[in-house]
Amino acid sequence: MTLAIIGGKPERFLPYVKLYQKATEQFATRLHPLAIHSHGVIARTDEEAFTLAWKYLRQSFVKLGHERGWTPMSAAQFKFEIEAGSFYVGSPQTVAKRLATTISQLGAGRFELVYGAGGLPARERLKMIELYATQVVPQVRELLMEGQRQK
Repeated sequence: MTLAIIGGKPERFLPYVKLYQKATEQFATRLHPLAIHSHGVIARTDEEAFTLAWKYLRQSFVKLGHERGWTPMSAAQFKFEIEAGSFYVGSPQTVAKRLATTISQLGAGRFELVYGAGGLPARERLKMIELYATQVVPQVRELLMEGQRQK
């Protein structure tokens, strides 16, 4: 199962995870690893990532909101999504910590970072992919291993 978490605190999706687990037991089917699909922007610093996300990611959500009749995303909403919600925005260290927390909370086996929303330029996407692969993923693995050792 893949959860597309595009707004709000990720932990509010835990009831869906539990329902999925219950259904697999009830119907004697295989429990496949859970995947999470959320938006993010990774850059060298938190400030650089925030600036890119405000310009490009927010633009995508403003457009989506307009199509769906929502009010434009405010600065406060945007900040909430980055700090505690469904956006993974920041330096590799910041994003790794948030990802590890969400993966642990929901018991996910995979995380799909949406990195191209809002027309982010190709050179920025390429930098982000490199940071994700070379810095974020190894840090997430280490944080998850530390969490397992502490249990």
